[in-house]
Amino acid sequence: MNISSSTKARRSGATLVEAVIAVGVLAVAIPLVFGTIAESGKSGVSAQAETRSTWMIPVCMQEIQDSRDGKPRYFTATTIGQAFPPAGQVWALAFNQEGRPVGKISSADIEYPSASPAKKRQKLAFHTRIP
Repeated sequence: MNISSSTKARRSGATLVEAVIAVGVLAVAIPLVFGTIAESGKSGVSAQAETRSTWMIPVCMQEIQDSRDGKPRYFTATTIGQAFPPAGQVWALAFNQEGRPVGKISSADIEYPSASPAKKRQKLAFHTRIP
């Protein structure tokens, strides 16, 4: 009878092999879960930028038309046949987080994040140039 009770005692716990397999599965699964969560956050930011761009483009196009009509809100008036924007100028509009226009900004205020070294980047903004 002592033999059968000692056999039961050996079978009641997990073996070392089972423990190693369980840790291995967790070691693979946990980084995948965290990676998926990080990617979903990036997708959300991208979706917000895409949504804002659909609001910003009509504002930019309207400003171009208003400039041609002589009634611009942010830029100088231009005439049909004149270079757009006038030679030597860069026209850029600033928008807030909700996609509403804030005003005209100069070319010195524009920072192109992908062109700057990572340590020198001050901001990450969505840029669209008016053709």
